[in-house]
Amino acid sequence: MRNTKGIRRIQATVLCGVACVVLASSAYAADQSENQKPSPANAKWDKFVQQFIDDYFAANPDDAVASGKHEYDGQLPDWSEAGLQREIARLHAERDKALAFMNDDLNADQRFERDYLISEIDRSLFWREVADRPHLSPFYYASSLDPDTYISREYAPLETRLKAFTAYSNRVPAALRQIKVNLKTPLPQEFIAIGRRTIGGLAGFYANEVPQAFAAVKDDKLQAEFKQANAAAILAVKEFDQWLTEQRANATENFALGPEKFRKMLAMTEGVDISLEDLERIAQRDLDRNYAAMQKACAEFAP
Repeated sequence: MRNTKGIRRIQATVLCGVACVVLASSAYAADQSENQKPSPANAKWDKFVQQFIDDYFAANPDDAVASGKHEYDGQLPDWSEAGLQREIARLHAERDKALAFMNDDLNADQRFERDYLISEIDRSLFWREVADRPHLSPFYYASSLDPDTYISREYAPLETRLKAFTAYSNRVPAALRQIKVNLKTPLPQEFIAIGRRTIGGLAGFYANEVPQAFAAVKDDKLQAEFKQANAAAILAVKEFDQWLTEQRANATENFALGPEKFRKMLAMTEGVDISLEDLERIAQRDLDRNYAAMQKACAEFAP
């Protein structure tokens, strides 16, 4: 089964829903008030934002391609250990730079941008550093390996997209070797299963759907280069999938974040920085309120 789009950030955090709404409402009201206070735009901030975006795309070329920056076509992130640590260090440094811009230096829109940027950096740092997903879960890499952009988006002539996919395919074997080195065994059984489904499933996608997508390209040279690169990518995915299969013999059930990391996840990815006990009480009150409303509605509709 082929990989699906948008699979990197599926993290169910149902309990934070009510608190998120309350905090967002408060933040919105405060921002509306701040918007009434004139403050000159800071050109340094705008320059910093542009540089951050440029550096982000350079470090995450898969996101750049998905965002329409096709000068990055065919590239994948550096997933070597040095590359992982370099990106963590970059994010920490960029966070410090963003925090150095004081409220009085920025207008209301820029203050929102700063806070939003910091929250996005915190989210990325949680999964990279606190949860350590690059070393624990194949799923961490799955979305970046998804080549759907080259197949389903008609952003350029088919020949151009074929060249991009061929360049991407040529990088897949090395990327999978980096991923295998990064993953610390034994792996949780659930992570192995998801890794096989999302990454292992690419082999069939490469073999069946991709050639059909590019069949209309009549350039023999391009087709020959594509077939060679695609075959190597298929073999690399199958070998990686076989390696994951072999890890099932020693797999664990240790997939849970645990209460402390779960609390940090809510703080760093959702901005909800309260105790789990308080959060559960808020959620339970909301559940009770909704359940009572449902019972009342049902009694009126179908007594």
